[in-house]
Formats: sequence, C-alpha cells, structure tokens
Amino acid sequence: MPETLLIGTYPAAGFGTPAGAGEGLWRLTLDLATGELSDPRQVATTPAPSFACRGAGGDTVYSVSETTGGTVSGWRLLDGAAEPLGTCSTAGADPCHVRHLPEIGSLVVTNYTSGSVAVVPVADDGALRSAEPAQVFALTGSGPDRDRQEGSHAHQSLPSPDGRWLLVTDLGGDTV
Repeated sequence: MPETLLIGTYPAAGFGTPAGAGEGLWRLTLDLATGELSDPRQVATTPAPSFACRGAGGDTVYSVSETTGGTVSGWRLLDGAAEPLGTCSTAGADPCHVRHLPEIGSLVVTNYTSGSVAVVPVADDGALRSAEPAQVFALTGSGPDRDRQEGSHAHQSLPSPDGRWLLVTDLGGDTV
C-alpha cells in the first residue's frame, strides 16, 4: 500500500545556491512493501524547509525556513500542489522544529541558533493569523562543550503526557 511523504529540501552543495536557500517542499510516494520512493513532485517553493508538520484536518502542512531570518509558512495541499496559507516570522534564527497544537490554536516553533521558542496563532482554516509571533520565549544557558554549547539552542518541543506542559529541549543549555 503506498503512502505519501512530504519532504523539505536543502540545495545540493556546489551548485551555486547558497547554503540554507533550499528549493522547497516535495511530495513523494513510498511503497510500504518495497521501501521504494517514486513520483517526486515539487509542491511548494520556500527556502530551507528543514522540518514540516501536519495541521488539523490532514490537508494543512506547516514548514520552517531554517534561515537566519527564520520564518514558518502554512500550506494547504490540493490536487498535488500546495496553496500558501501565510508566512510568519519566528523572531529568531534558524528555526528547526514546528509543532501544531490545536488545543491552543497555535504553532510552536523552536529557533536553534537564537535559542528561542515562538508561538504563532493559527486561524480555524489553517491560515497563519499574523506576520509576527504572539509570544517569544528566550532560553538561557550553556553547556560543557564550548564548541557546541556556547548558548541556548532550542531544538524541539513536545507536550508532556498529561498535556499540562510544553517540553522544549535545549541542546546548548543541556536542559529540557
């Protein structure tokens, strides 16, 4: 039975495209029996979409653009294409993870290099409600490896099992 995958891309090194300016989101078919990928089609052009997540309803996707001036974008998948639902600043550098939390009607985006977490409200139809996040939380701290842990590096968010808390891993600060 085939499954549809959505994959974000970076540009291939050495092809004249600057690092972090990737070409966009691609849709592929995965044959679960053989593991074969086929039918690659680019569905959206957006820079460096290193992580994507599904929104409510299954036809909505959100992707980060892992660039210095980080953004998150929304897309509605329709007939093999992606219709834009808006783009919002993450108020941080190099966002690497996005999670849709329908309970609060928002996305939570972790910004790796700036070590911050942005909350981006989402409308009922999946569109991003603003060009700026509603809240930004700056993490602080550092770890013992001075080369990689000179400051906070927010990496991922995950709701606690009881849903009361949002856990954020901070690679730079060695904290959750």
